[in-house]
Amino acid sequence: MMDSQTLLFAQRYPFSETSRKIVKELNISPESIPDSIVQRALFMISKAAASEQYLLQGTSHSEVLEEEVLAFPVAKILVSATGHERLYRQFASMISDSSFSYLESEKNRQDTALRLAKELGISFEFSESPFFASMEISDFLKISFRSDFLKLVNKPVKQGRVFLDVNDFCRFISEHVFVLILSSLPVPTKSIPKQLADRAPSVSRHVTAIRKKKFENSFSGKLSPDAFPPCMAELYTKLLNGSPLPHYARYHISSFLAAVGMQSEQIVELFKKQANFDERTTRYQVERIAGVKGKKYNAASCRTLQDHNVCTAKCPVKHPLQFYRRELDLQKKQEKKSS
Repeated sequence: MMDSQTLLFAQRYPFSETSRKIVKELNISPESIPDSIVQRALFMISKAAASEQYLLQGTSHSEVLEEEVLAFPVAKILVSATGHERLYRQFASMISDSSFSYLESEKNRQDTALRLAKELGISFEFSESPFFASMEISDFLKISFRSDFLKLVNKPVKQGRVFLDVNDFCRFISEHVFVLILSSLPVPTKSIPKQLADRAPSVSRHVTAIRKKKFENSFSGKLSPDAFPPCMAELYTKLLNGSPLPHYARYHISSFLAAVGMQSEQIVELFKKQANFDERTTRYQVERIAGVKGKKYNAASCRTLQDHNVCTAKCPVKHPLQFYRRELDLQKKQEKKSS
């Protein structure tokens, strides 16, 4: 039986050389992968699609850890089989972020970081306090960092070397992991086991459903009309001014406002300036759209808005909610810069 600490290391860092050796030693036939391992792989993918970390806490049971180690390559196959490039990035990001969280929780964080750096082939030298390590600028710049604070302009540099404290060194490792995993996807899927090939369509549908649900439930806080896409901004302004709106326009502005967090009562209030306003009918329709009494109606895509002659501009998105989310993110970044 394998050492439990070695298994735990492999589970936490499934991209490591230690993990690859264990997968090879366990020698599970690709044609007869236990369903428990496939289910763990599917759970990993669900976490990635929801942009959440995947952390296993409070267990050192060998069988569980072995299944976890084996689930990683299975998850990579299933992720690749979906053909979703965005999912490739989400999966790489999930493993990268989870590895950093594990590193932060390690009792011997420095030793674990050094072991990982060695297994990943990261070139560095130990440095004197207050720094932990340094590396050549050329090695540091091999990584396209997702976080601004790790970029070269924000790091101390001397004589062609970048200096990092322990936390930054661990961050560098996690960013290295992101690039490593992303570059390994998609894995070849032409000859994958039928057991996994048959799962691919359902995995793809599941990922799409998770994204849709997360996207439409992700808006909270104060409504920002100045972040609305042009089409919705125009309809919203017309509602405020009491300008007449045709049937499809009323439906689409209602479903959009409900999706971005406006309460049904507020939406009904907006319609009161319409010339043919009937509160009972309007309330019934708005509550149906917002899901107050049953299934919530989804906000329409840009293509549907075009078909209904509601689209007013050529936006670089496929959905009004994408535009709204992008604008909100830009607003937050601008607020941080000005604060």
